[in-house]
Amino acid sequence: EISSFIQEEKRKNHSLPFIALTETWLKSYMSDAQLHIPGYTVSRSDRGSRVGGGVLLYSHVNIPVSEYDVFDDGTCEGLFCRFSTIKTCVFVAYRPPNAPVSSFDSMIDFFSSCLSRLNDD
Repeated sequence: EISSFIQEEKRKNHSLPFIALTETWLKSYMSDAQLHIPGYTVSRSDRGSRVGGGVLLYSHVNIPVSEYDVFDDGTCEGLFCRFSTIKTCVFVAYRPPNAPVSSFDSMIDFFSSCLSRLNDD
């Protein structure tokens, strides 16, 4: 369980600002409250029409998410989160083993467009 892992890392004086998960198998009817871990904010991209897949990012509440965007083309899922206070971006991506290269390329294009928006700031 993730909560146990976090507690163990805290006992070791390790900092976990982000926890990224893939293959979450979550659906939109599952609320963020069901996934809540004290001290963390949930950002996610669920797979809509197929079984499996999905990505999720837990970010520490002391590092607020300033921008959040998702990618889902029915095959690959991606998540982009920007944290302006620490000048950091996190990408979480899932590409199934049988995904066509074109789907993966579309997700990379999505991530590239997220980065290009940063250059505009």
